Amino acid sequence: TVYDEGQEILHQNCIKGRYNIVLNNIIFDEYKSIVTSTAELIHPMFSNDKHYLMYTEGYQDTGETEVILHDLQSGESRIITTGDKEFGAIAQFNKAGDKVVYAFWTPDQQHPDIAVYDIATGLNEQLGLNTTECWRPVFWQNDTEILYIHQNENSGYFEVNSYSLESKEIRN
Repeated sequence: TVYDEGQEILHQNCIKGRYNIVLNNIIFDEYKSIVTSTAELIHPMFSNDKHYLMYTEGYQDTGETEVILHDLQSGESRIITTGDKEFGAIAQFNKAGDKVVYAFWTPDQQHPDIAVYDIATGLNEQLGLNTTECWRPVFWQNDTEILYIHQNENSGYFEVNSYSLESKEIRN
């Protein structure tokens, strides 16, 4: 992901078996490691004010990944996927940087669903959209709607839907 008007690049890498989330300048002569782990680190992004870093950590091959919210000021991290066996990935901040939307699943769930996490309260709202496979949620329309892809039951192709956080309605 590119930040600071194209002057910085936030990305992941793996060096000698250690996964890293790093920030480089655009010509790659300055390097700052932000997070390191033996587990895979993917999908990094900053909140608009760069107060938070969010990323997915875990093992993609088994589907056991969690969404991590890292406070860059305090240095503290928290797992925002809830429950002992809930997994998640591909999270996005809203414009204000106070909410996160992500795809989540459990081992007994047939399809991934979408959840919204409130950073201030720590509460998760699971939207219950998982009649078909749902992925890649993003906030839209001044953060009042969520766009996401879902798998069409008839064709098997993925389509874009919107979900209103106010009316709780789904639109294709």
